[in-house]
Amino acid sequence: MKYSSILLLLILCLALVSCSNDSSTDPVAPTLSAGDADKDGMMVPRPFRGTWVTAISPPADPIPGCDGDPTTGPFEIAGWGRATHMGNTTYNSVSESDFINQCGSGSITAANGDQLFVEFGGDVDASQLPFVTFSGDFTFTGGTGRFAGASGSGTYSGSASVAESAGEVTYDGMITY
Repeated sequence: MKYSSILLLLILCLALVSCSNDSSTDPVAPTLSAGDADKDGMMVPRPFRGTWVTAISPPADPIPGCDGDPTTGPFEIAGWGRATHMGNTTYNSVSESDFINQCGSGSITAANGDQLFVEFGGDVDASQLPFVTFSGDFTFTGGTGRFAGASGSGTYSGSASVAESAGEVTYDGMITY
C-alpha cells in the first residue's frame, strides 16, 4: 500500500510538471522574436533590408522641401514591398530633389500598423533623363508599436522613370529596436 501511494504521488507529480507552461520545454511557447528585446531587456541591433516598387506624384498641397524651398521639386513617394522584421510593407515619403541632390523623410508601415520613421539624403544622377538613379544614407528616427524608440542607419539606392512617375528603392543597413 505504501509503495502504491508513493507511485500514485509520483505519477501525479509527473502529470502536473508535464502540463506546466514552462516556455523552455514547450515547443509552441513564445520565444525571443525579431521585435523583442534581448533577455536582459536591451534593444538589439539587427540587419535591415527593404525593397519597394514606388509611384511618384507631386504633393496635393505645396509643401516646403528639406531646405524649406517648395520650388526645388518636392514630391510624394508611395511604395509597396517587403522589409526584414516587417514583412509586407508600405513606404511613404516626401522628398525634394533638384536632380543633383535629394533629401526627405517618411515612414515604413508593417501590415499590423507598426511604423518606422526615416530621414534620408543623397545624390541623384539625371544624366540619362527621363531615367534617374539615386543613392544616399538613411537614418531611422523612431517609430510606433514594436518600433517605438527604434534607431539605426544605412544606405539606400534606387531608380525612377520621371516620364512614368514610377521607380524602385532599396534600403540596406542596421536597425536597433
